[in-house]
Amino acid sequence: MAGIRLFLSSAVLLAVVGAIGQGAGWVMPTTTLGPTAYVLPAHPESEAARLRNSSLGHATAAAGGLACLAS
Repeated sequence: MAGIRLFLSSAVLLAVVGAIGQGAGWVMPTTTLGPTAYVLPAHPESEAARLRNSSLGHATAAAGGLACLAS
């Protein structure tokens, strides 16, 4: 049952982010969310699964990528 819950929650998360990215013209965010979509429901007690840590990690990666594009 946990495997089905993990699959469905990951699929829904990726579909929502993919739809937002498609609407904005940016499909790239879905590639980094795959591992995060797995870690959050599969290992909710781990430090990596904390919302603050995953949000800051993605924000830092996005800022670094945009800085590279800007230069």
